[in-house]
Amino acid sequence: MKRLDEFVVHLKASMDDLIQAEIRAGRDTVAFIQESEKETHILQVELDRYTAYAAKLENDIVLAKDMENKAEQTWKDSVAAVE
Repeated sequence: MKRLDEFVVHLKASMDDLIQAEIRAGRDTVAFIQESEKETHILQVELDRYTAYAAKLENDIVLAKDMENKAEQTWKDSVAAVE
């Protein structure tokens, strides 16, 4: 009977260790998810910033081409007026 009692005590200790390990694993998982969410937010903000900058550059290109066309037309008008 003594061996059976010792075995029961051993099983209880093992179960307690298992429960504690599961609790730690759960906490680690939550911490990992929270950190991943922070990093994802940082990356999303950075992506939004780059997207806005790319849109600004696209707009600048359109404006520059328009200015180039106007300048070329002005030059052609000036050449025609001199001739």
